[in-house]
Amino acid sequence: MANDTKAKYHHLVPQTYLSAWANESGTLSIEFLDNPGIVIDRNKEKIAGITDYYSIKAGMPICTQKDTDLIFSSVTPYEVTYDGKELSNSQEMNRFYWDFEKWTVKRKDGSLVSKKRIRSDIEKVKIRDIEENWSHKYENQWTQQVKTIEETILVTSDRSVREFDKEFLMRFFVALLYLIDSLIPCAKYVSS
Repeated sequence: MANDTKAKYHHLVPQTYLSAWANESGTLSIEFLDNPGIVIDRNKEKIAGITDYYSIKAGMPICTQKDTDLIFSSVTPYEVTYDGKELSNSQEMNRFYWDFEKWTVKRKDGSLVSKKRIRSDIEKVKIRDIEENWSHKYENQWTQQVKTIEETILVTSDRSVREFDKEFLMRFFVALLYLIDSLIPCAKYVSS
């Protein structure tokens, strides 16, 4: 699938932020709240995330026509009805995916199709462009950006710093604040 990327484990805390506490190999010493007193080492790539957290999936209201065409591509050869009405396009299928159990899926000859297989095919499709865009535009460039910041600050002699990479830095921190803001419900859940 074109949109089936390797970015499946979506970090709730950006790896660039975690890097400040990691050793040279990217390992962090972690104590989990549900196991106090036990400290284990974990790679920053494998901590503070949820699989497919930022992925676009079947039934999400933010799906575009392009998204739903991809997600429901395995259903297009069949006739799909819901509550006695034909679902004639992928956007309608997406709108009623929440009640998939009430769908009827038939071949052209009228024979029923296994909904278990259809559901499995639909749920395999994950559109991961949010995580991919973050990784590509910001996270992958952060190491170089830190070097630029350090070099710029260390060479100043008059207590002022010349302006540099203003647009990138503003976009990075706005995106970071958005990610942190989205963590507030997660933090409440973890602490309860």
